[in-house]
Amino acid sequence: MSGRNRGLRRSRLPGVLTLAAALFLSLFLGTGVAEELELSAESIEHASDTNVLTASGRVTLRLEGLEAQGESLEADLERHLVRMPGPVSLTTSAGTLTGENLQYAWDQQQGSLEQVETVNQGIRLSGREADVSPDKLVLRGSLFTKCLLPTPEYAFQAREVEVDPGKQVATARGVTLALFGHRLLPLPNLRFSLKDTPVGRMSRERLPIPTVGYDSDRGYFVHEEVPTHLSDQSIALVGAGYGTKEGGRVTLTALHAPSPSTTYRLNARFRQRTPEGSAATAGPDLDGMFEFSALSAIGQLTVTAEERDDEDHRGKDLTFLPRVELAPSPLDLGSMTLTPTLEWANIREGASAREASRGVVRLAWSASPRLPGRFTLDLSGDATQAWYGSGEVLNAGTLSVLLAHPLTADLSLETKYNYAQHVGATPFLFDEPDRYREGEIGLSWRRGADELSASVVYDLARVERGGFNSFANPAALKGTATLTAGLWRVGADLRYELGEAPHYSTLTLDLVRQLHCFELSLRLEPVEQRFSVRLALR
Repeated sequence: MSGRNRGLRRSRLPGVLTLAAALFLSLFLGTGVAEELELSAESIEHASDTNVLTASGRVTLRLEGLEAQGESLEADLERHLVRMPGPVSLTTSAGTLTGENLQYAWDQQQGSLEQVETVNQGIRLSGREADVSPDKLVLRGSLFTKCLLPTPEYAFQAREVEVDPGKQVATARGVTLALFGHRLLPLPNLRFSLKDTPVGRMSRERLPIPTVGYDSDRGYFVHEEVPTHLSDQSIALVGAGYGTKEGGRVTLTALHAPSPSTTYRLNARFRQRTPEGSAATAGPDLDGMFEFSALSAIGQLTVTAEERDDEDHRGKDLTFLPRVELAPSPLDLGSMTLTPTLEWANIREGASAREASRGVVRLAWSASPRLPGRFTLDLSGDATQAWYGSGEVLNAGTLSVLLAHPLTADLSLETKYNYAQHVGATPFLFDEPDRYREGEIGLSWRRGADELSASVVYDLARVERGGFNSFANPAALKGTATLTAGLWRVGADLRYELGEAPHYSTLTLDLVRQLHCFELSLRLEPVEQRFSVRLALR
């Protein structure tokens, strides 16, 4: 304010001032009603000849729908204009912003801020400049990212990002994906929600970040999903990818959440694949999957239509056209929980050319009766009956008993008993009945997210029919691990069959390395002769 004329009459005002009274002398709105403006600072001065107010030292300005903090302020009471040079913290209904050089016209409730930055729900938003008002925020020359490093390794650059505080939705226009500051991939306009709801979380977690890697089944692949924010309650994810072995893949995920307890989800996938060993002239094959589910407080309904390779169940081109499953909410009976399930499906098995409809009724249960001392007991199981359109009936049941005793705060001794039996006949190879009983004893260590377990499994009895593998081994060793060490996360799952021909029946190793804002993951499955490696942004 050193540029004012000499001899001006100045008034030093107290450190906290409500300007309704001061504005009565020189500031009237069109209706003749003085507008209230609250200001606090270490020093406040008013020049009556220019009607300009200056403040310095821990300045806080409060207007309708806005609060700004800085070190200095100049308010032109004639022009209804506030300037706050230097660093400023601005709080509006869109959140708290940091920036520089705030200008705000309080009669029009519009202003501007330079070098803006904010973090909202894990999304970092920044812009060269921003238009601010109580009900809207527009950032120009902006970027947004979930990488919160001082210099983000990846970001979505946008011509502008508009935030609607009322709907808590951000709309980005003119979007380009940039890696390490280099623009790589133009994208359509994006909308994402800043609400803590299922739709909001999905729109933020599934930003259009491509995943690349290698998979023994897909070959070298790339896949990307683009979210489309349809409304406050609805979102769709459209994905496309390509694998050198698999061919093209298109995916669709849609979510509608009209209330916190009710969600509707649609998943669909179509892919082009060439069956292994087929002639190149045979042309590509297509398979797909469609799934619709509705979840509410009373239960879940799932409708599925699918065609897939299903080597794990000893059949290929297993088709469900369709499969309907109704699962009412679990019944809580105090120490016991019951979960009923009804299912109907029309199944076609390509390997055996068999086709039939199937109806299933299943009742799962779990209980945790109290035991004396420090012992804990967990019981679970299910009873299933399946009817086939060709007249066959299959009855099945399982029982699992887990008895544990804590040896230390992190270490416990566990013993298990598992029983399963299928009785009846089915028209399908993969549903052939079997029966087994096995016991297990081992140690389990848990601390936070880390977990280790090792156990010995004893085959008490096992019978399998249908010409499948014969299990004559007297015992097996089993182990799992989930460990975190710095930026590394290691997971392992193994089962080693003992006996005359020892071998691994299950062996999976997962390695995940956090690379700042990237994640590198490796999965090895030597038994199935599969492995995959992928690099994804997070």
